[in-house]
Amino acid sequence: MIDVLSLCVLVTAVADPVGEAAGGLPSAGEILDRYVLVLGGSEVLEKDAPLRVEGTIDLTSASIEGTFVGHHAPPDRYRLAMELEGLGILEQGCRNGVGWDLDDMQGAVLLEGPALELRKLRADAFAPLRYRENYASIEVLERTTFEERPCYAVRCSTSWGYEELQYFDVGTGFLLGSVFDEPVPGGGTLRMTSVFDDYRRFGDRWYPALTTTRTVAGDQVMRVEKVEGVPLDEAVFEPPAEIRALMEK
Repeated sequence: MIDVLSLCVLVTAVADPVGEAAGGLPSAGEILDRYVLVLGGSEVLEKDAPLRVEGTIDLTSASIEGTFVGHHAPPDRYRLAMELEGLGILEQGCRNGVGWDLDDMQGAVLLEGPALELRKLRADAFAPLRYRENYASIEVLERTTFEERPCYAVRCSTSWGYEELQYFDVGTGFLLGSVFDEPVPGGGTLRMTSVFDDYRRFGDRWYPALTTTRTVAGDQVMRVEKVEGVPLDEAVFEPPAEIRALMEK
């Protein structure tokens, strides 16, 4: 059940959208501050770290289904394990500036260059609170639509050359999605569009229960069933033996 205080905070944020300046657009700071507020506030986001997320995954174009479990912990601990029909277990992680992937098709891979920098960026357990630290430039471009919903388009650029267009809902303040070129191991990029939908309250925080990632290869749909703050367990973030062997070379 939603407590009265949380409900009042959310209703206030929705009923009182960020003010638009003379040029017709709110500032980046206003949009980002409102985003943190509607997620539950900075105290809630900080309290919930480490975070455990679990749910189902569907590779729609290949008719492959499975499950996933993800972990985040400050400052850059991250671990995701996906078990997919016919593909086995696919894992990825990050800790102490080391990013890696492991699956039966490509084996063990240590990330380098832009792919590593992006993994470190996404491993930030406090990402909604740290836009100003993680991005060298944050620019509000326009009021537009994303997935047929009114939104503010915000360009976020890092100091190492990565750029992402993020779309924040005018009415709710939630992040609706993003468009970016994903660096891939071995060089090159892959254009991706992520769509965040069905925000729900898990504990004291709000989280998108449905994430659809679109590429030229097809859609990946992740449905979140459980989000919870958990005690820190360093063993969760320990790289597998195959990754440790690469680190020792």
